[in-house]
Amino acid sequence: MVKCSIVSKFIPVTFLLIFLLLISALSTSATAAEPAEGTAIVKTFNTSQNSVEKRELLASLKNYTPAAGEKAPQWVADLLGTALQDKSPVVVAEAAYQVGQFNIVELNTKLLTLYKESVKRFGASGYERRVQYSLIPSLGKIGNSEAKTLIADLLNNDKGSAMGEYLMQAIKNSNDPAFLKDLKLYKQKMANLVEVAKKEGADPIFYSRKVAYIQIAEEVEKSLLKKGGRHE
Repeated sequence: MVKCSIVSKFIPVTFLLIFLLLISALSTSATAAEPAEGTAIVKTFNTSQNSVEKRELLASLKNYTPAAGEKAPQWVADLLGTALQDKSPVVVAEAAYQVGQFNIVELNTKLLTLYKESVKRFGASGYERRVQYSLIPSLGKIGNSEAKTLIADLLNNDKGSAMGEYLMQAIKNSNDPAFLKDLKLYKQKMANLVEVAKKEGADPIFYSRKVAYIQIAEEVEKSLLKKGGRHE
């Protein structure tokens, strides 16, 4: 009876140890696999001359998005930093977008520099706007005071261009109630432009974007007010 008792107690403990070892092995295997896949992605990106392939590689990084509160894998941050210097605007645009998705704050300065140099780098091909549209929302997510000043200045100077939508997305991404005043002024400016267009008898299609921007601005305002902001 004593032997049976000892065996009956020993078996569950043995199974438990085996189970824990299997879980540990699987976990280690998964952890080891990610850097290996990362190395393959980085190698392919660095050796490829195909801008479409390189853009798709950057888009595939979404599979490595870290959990909330965790930092992006270092190889992802390094790859995106390299991609921002690529000669292809479609690759650079995707990289700028992914920087925001991965919340890589240390690349904030590179995004600011990229915005300032976008015309010089991509103006000849006409792709400077595409790059700017991609990086502005990312600056809203990770931007410092300089980035926020840039966003506010661009919004204050915008008269309903395509950039306006990206600027308001950046402001929403920032979760910064300090933008409420800028949004209020922008919304009023759009309303004034719509009123002038109506008085001139313009076709609604020519001011439909401005009408849409008034609604978007109101939605962003509501989002920021939930963060504790106040209307002035």
